[in-house]
Amino acid sequence: MQGAWRFQERRLRKSAAIVLATAIAPVAAAEAQGIAIERIEAIERQIGGLQSELRRLKSELGRRSSSSASRAARRKALKRS
Repeated sequence: MQGAWRFQERRLRKSAAIVLATAIAPVAAAEAQGIAIERIEAIERQIGGLQSELRRLKSELGRRSSSSASRAARRKALKRS
């Protein structure tokens, strides 16, 4: 009878290990997914900041270009006079 008892005990241990691994797997996957989502959100915020800075720089460059064109036109007009 002891042989049968040991067999059942080993079988029970293996089953418990499988149940434990099965229970832990979704928790680990959810945690990993949460970390990935946080990284993606941080990257999206960084991209948004860079886009804002790019718009600001383009606007500033546009103002400089138009003021440079105005100065050049005034110089040209003064030379003609």
